[in-house]
Amino acid sequence: MIGIEERITIKQLCEITEAIKRKVEEINRTDEEERIYEDIHKQALREANEYNLESINQVYFNPVIMAILNYKLPAYLDGAINGKSSE
Repeated sequence: MIGIEERITIKQLCEITEAIKRKVEEINRTDEEERIYEDIHKQALREANEYNLESINQVYFNPVIMAILNYKLPAYLDGAINGKSSE
């Protein structure tokens, strides 16, 4: 029998959302806040192999939080923010 995997709680969903917001603020690039938020959000989803935060399985909660806390701007985004061209 296939087991049903437990989804994260609403409280955990809020923790993930707040962790993303705090990371965006920590990076402190107000001109590109939206792009950074989107990239961190996508990274969280990739970590759990899901299409939205509400669908994240309980077992992936801690890895998702760690991915957010350890997030570094990718070169393409850092270069775009710093005005460098991507060649």
